[in-house]
Amino acid sequence: LIDQGVVLKRKCLLAAMVLVLTGCDLSDEEEAPSVYRISSIDVSDGAGLQTGRIRYDYSGSGFLQRIVNFTAAGADSAWGSADDVIGYWSQCSFTGTSSVSFRDLSVEYGLPPLAAAALGEWTTNAPKSPQCADGLVGFSSGTERVHVADGGDAWLTANDVQDSYAYNLMLNTTNQSIWTWESVATPSTTRQRTFTYNTNPSGGLTSINVIETTGTTTPTVDFTGRYLYTFDGSGRLSVRRLIDAGPDGVRGNADDVEVSRIELTRSGSSTTVIGKDALGAKVSEYVYVITDGKLDTETYRYPGGDGDFDTSDDEFVVHKFNYQKL
Repeated sequence: LIDQGVVLKRKCLLAAMVLVLTGCDLSDEEEAPSVYRISSIDVSDGAGLQTGRIRYDYSGSGFLQRIVNFTAAGADSAWGSADDVIGYWSQCSFTGTSSVSFRDLSVEYGLPPLAAAALGEWTTNAPKSPQCADGLVGFSSGTERVHVADGGDAWLTANDVQDSYAYNLMLNTTNQSIWTWESVATPSTTRQRTFTYNTNPSGGLTSINVIETTGTTTPTVDFTGRYLYTFDGSGRLSVRRLIDAGPDGVRGNADDVEVSRIELTRSGSSTTVIGKDALGAKVSEYVYVITDGKLDTETYRYPGGDGDFDTSDDEFVVHKFNYQKL
């Protein structure tokens, strides 16, 4: 089974990268676009059977406040009604302001640990993935608390049980941000990732240095690396690579090694994002369809029972986006 929260997290962040890091602007002749916000997402399998629903709740001021993941339609068997079954939900809060345009939130927000030991702990705890990045644009800092049980009374109350990690993201300076995930049970094992953005003389993104540490008093460095960006002739992102130090242990030398990459290809309104590991093997595939400037659908493809991509038993998760016009 695929955790729809994991898929959603990747969807939102990769989709943001597809939309934001492409340089798609309206021409002077076009009218100012209408403003929309996501109201919900319908989750279906490859055969079109709806398996979930994700609702976006906003504050009176219009800020993203809560994301509720429904995992069953309830007794009436109708999705979108009051008896839909909650699986978990995220509380989102944001502070400060930021007009930085080159941030890649798909790198910053919510990725699992890069260090092997930390990834092992993460996998063991099996946390729900953070989802609040959709509301972070325009803010310098954000926090997220995921709730996974109703606490014995009712959902969406102060008694709801928090998941194994708490998440925080802060824009430290214009060119640096800090992502922290803290174990709810043992806060001293806080893990922190610091991102430093590098730009060209025109202000365009070229790379992001990343350092991952563990601990609060005397942090231990677990991982250092760099994300390298390649744009096509139209200024659209085509490849993003994660690079680590090679045998000499010094990043930036000729023996640096590629840890992973994503490759983007476009055809009409569709963008395909392929993820590959250090050996060049395909590990993920997402297809985004953009209609009238809005993300319409996202399709996540993953291996079936044979464990291989691009075979007859591959399976799919489809997200259909619903919007509210403001």
